[in-house]
Formats: sequence, C-alpha cells, structure tokens
Amino acid sequence: MAKVKETMFVCTNCGNEFNKWMGQCSFCKEWNSLKEVKNNLSKKAGTRSARTEKIEVRNLAKLDENKERNNEIISTTIGEFDRVLGKGIVRGSVVLFSGEPGIGKSTLLTQLLGKVRGLYVAGEESPEQINLRVKRLGLNAKNIDVLASNSIEELGEVLDRANNVFNIVVVDSIQVMSTENVGGAAGSPGQIRESTFRLVEMAKRLGVAIFVVGHVTKEGDIAGPKLLEHMVDTVLYFEGERNGDLRILRTTKNRFGPTDEVGVFRMEEGGLKEVRGDEINLVSGG
Repeated sequence: MAKVKETMFVCTNCGNEFNKWMGQCSFCKEWNSLKEVKNNLSKKAGTRSARTEKIEVRNLAKLDENKERNNEIISTTIGEFDRVLGKGIVRGSVVLFSGEPGIGKSTLLTQLLGKVRGLYVAGEESPEQINLRVKRLGLNAKNIDVLASNSIEELGEVLDRANNVFNIVVVDSIQVMSTENVGGAAGSPGQIRESTFRLVEMAKRLGVAIFVVGHVTKEGDIAGPKLLEHMVDTVLYFEGERNGDLRILRTTKNRFGPTDEVGVFRMEEGGLKEVRGDEINLVSGG
C-alpha cells in the first residue's frame, strides 16, 4: 500500500488539493495560492484494508411524481427578511449569511429561530452564551435547540434522529466546522468546501433549510474558497456601521427569488427591529 504523505498543498482560492507545491493552481490558474497543510488522513491510511464495495443505485425521481416538499416556502416571520429572500426561505435550500464581526448576524438569526422551530449549531459559542442572548432578546427558548459542536458528522446524526422536527438550522460558523472526510484544519479551503457540500446534501435530503454563517476578510470578501458561494442557493450580506444603528440586508445570489431587494433594520437594546417605508428617511435623518 502506498504511503500517504503527512502534508498536502491546498489552493486558498478554489480549495483543490495537491500532493506537491506548484507555482500556479492547475484548476483555477491562480498564482502562488497553494498552502501547505497537515493531512489528517495520513494517520488513518495505514489501518485501512483494500476492499471492493458494491455500488448501490439510488431511486430515480420522476418529475411528475416528485413531492413538492422541497419547494415549500417557510416564512421567517420577519417581514424585511422574507422580502429580501422572496417571501421566505425555500425548504431544502442553503443560505450563506455573511457580514463583519459584531454587525449582528447572530442576533438576527437567533431572532429568526425564536419564531420558527429550529436548531442552532454553535461552533463558536457555548449554550450558556446563546441562552443569555435569547433572554436578552425576549424570545421563546422552547423554539430553539442548541448543538454545541464543530462536527459535521455529529450534526448529520442529530438531524437524522430529529425526524424533521426542525424547520431551519443555523450553522455558526462554516469556518469552524470540520468533517472526517478530508484532512486539514477547520477553516482550511478543503474543510470549508467539503463541510459545505455535506450541508447541502443534508438540506436536500431532509428538506430542512440551513443558514450558514460566513466570516468576511478585511477586504470585505467571504473567507474561504470562492467555490463556497457557488455551492449554496442564496448569498446574503448583512452590513452597517458599527458605531451606527442601521443595518442593511442584501443578496448577491438567489436561486429562488430576487437579487435587487434590500432589507433595513435598526439595532436596539432589545435586538434588531425592522425599518420600513417612510421610517428609513426618519432614521437616517433624511
């Protein structure tokens, strides 16, 4: 059996992996984008025995017989949010929700789960911290379950056992999630790519809508491989001035709705409040 190398090279632009360094990525053609990372699979390779597995053909779905469950629209019960998405979020879809740290991403998504039965996957916070936020926002804690984990496999097991209890799942954030399928540390291009692929598969198979929180770089781009934005159904940006109270929600990609709608919110002590119509001019001083 060939020995698996302890390190590999991952393109920071597209996420493809290579056994040796090259000046230019052969996939995306980006120069000097290959970074050396530890290959976690190298430790497991020696214990694996060669085997032939039978390929199982899954049932084919006829379009005229296909159930419309995955086309069902779930209202977030937040008017501005629904309008930007296009009446609500489509069951079985995956939404990438990004914005600068401290802008209010977790606050808005927690408010959403407080009104729609959902699961909060906390990769960066403890359940106690989320509980404090729920109380501060005056939400119904019974609507929110918390899974404190960074493991994609553990999330998959929870959702399989949940038997469609959850309408919406929030994963906070994709940069700290990891899967056993690939090597590299959480946040590496390969891990982000494979974790997102697994989340998309879960959403489609189980008919649950998944919001994936993504951090942004100093340049304002979503951290991770560019492929991340292509894998999801919708890309949302939550923006605003940290010293101000106005927040803007916009979309740059939406397979199921418009991309020209903008939602406006105001950050208050009790959370984010919708700003509608004539209120916008009053709040902005216009």
